[in-house]
This record gives sequence, C-alpha cells and structure tokens, in this order.
Amino acid sequence: MTGAAYAKALFDLAGDRESDRAAAISEYLTNNPDYQELLDCGALSAKETDELITQAFGESLTSAVLKLMARKRQVYLWNEFAAEMERLTDLHNGILQAQVKTAVPLSPSLEEGLIGALEQRTGKKIKLNITVEPELLGGISVLADGIYWDGTLREQLQQLQAALKGETP
Repeated sequence: MTGAAYAKALFDLAGDRESDRAAAISEYLTNNPDYQELLDCGALSAKETDELITQAFGESLTSAVLKLMARKRQVYLWNEFAAEMERLTDLHNGILQAQVKTAVPLSPSLEEGLIGALEQRTGKKIKLNITVEPELLGGISVLADGIYWDGTLREQLQQLQAALKGETP
C-alpha cells in the first residue's frame, strides 16, 4: 500500500477533518527522525508502538493510520501520506496546487502575480508549491490542473538547439 492510498482511505472516512492532525504528525516526524525510525524498525511490540503513538498524538483516525503503518513498518510512507492528505483537502476546498520550478527564489510580488495569473486562467484558488532548481538557468515552469508551461531558459536553449539541427521539438 502506498502513502497516497492510506491518505485516500482516511479522507474517504473523515473528509478534511483529520488534515490538520496529519500535518501536525508529519511536522513532528520530520523534526524527529529518530522517533520515525523507532516506529519503523520493528524493535517494539505492537502494543508498545500503539502506546507510544497514543501518548504522542492521542486517539484519532490519523493516529490509527500511523499505528497501522508502524505495524507494517511503513512509517517511511508518512510524508507521501501527508502530502496526499493536503492535496485531497485542498481539492475538497476548491484549491488547486500548482507545482512551480524556478532557477532562483521568487519575490513575494512575483508569487502574487503568478497566483493571480493562474487563478484567472484556471478559475480556481491556487496554492503554489515552489521548488528552486538552479540547473534551470532562468525562467519558470508550472504544472497546474494537468497543464504544463515551460518558460525555463534550459527549455528555450534546448528548443534553439533542436531548431539549429533542423529537428522538430
């Protein structure tokens, strides 16, 4: 089972009511990798693992998913689970996540302008997930709502190279 499958199952049961709890557990696991490793390594009995999770996160559907993942030694899937919970929650709330790659960090005004342009184009509220990749050399690429725009300098150079070779992109 994948982290996304766990998230879909939880979301089907609880809707977006558990999304904040999933994000909080995700933040804790990210900041405490030894705790995550302890849950995944199998050194504890199922009862000890359950008690440890309950002490840390209380009783909830999300902690029940974490317990199940720990029993199967799949806590390493938690980040995928949390990302999918966030995506499903955003989708439920009419928010579209746009994957943005850029060579340098965007200024707040450029981020706002990009959000505005994407909201106008898609008709949906936009949340940007920005990744800085210096190897792009310059420009920006965006994946949103199944549409991909590539305005990176690397892509433009590749197109120029293909044109000079007489190839069609």
